[in-house]
Amino acid sequence: MTASYRMAGLPYYKEGWLTLLENALSLRGPNPRLSVKEDELRRVAQPVLFVWGESDPFGVPDVGRRAVSLMPNAKLEAMPGGHLPWLDDPKFCAEAIKRFFADLSG
Repeated sequence: MTASYRMAGLPYYKEGWLTLLENALSLRGPNPRLSVKEDELRRVAQPVLFVWGESDPFGVPDVGRRAVSLMPNAKLEAMPGGHLPWLDDPKFCAEAIKRFFADLSG
């Protein structure tokens, strides 16, 4: 809960959250076909780690793999679980994040 509280204080958090909701939800419920803007993904320069639940209702890990294939410095870790993998298996997520940062630092 502390992380969620602090995350809400980040610059542009509100705008980012609202954009996510606009793209992920409709009046009929979840939009499982999030549109991927390939040109935008290609411009993401910072390192990105996707930790993806294999049973995510918004898309199977192949959706994330497609994004990773477009991004110059991205990686995907798929794991059993749903849309919130860090709640399904916090230890797995922590290890994946540690590996990711270790790889970045060389």
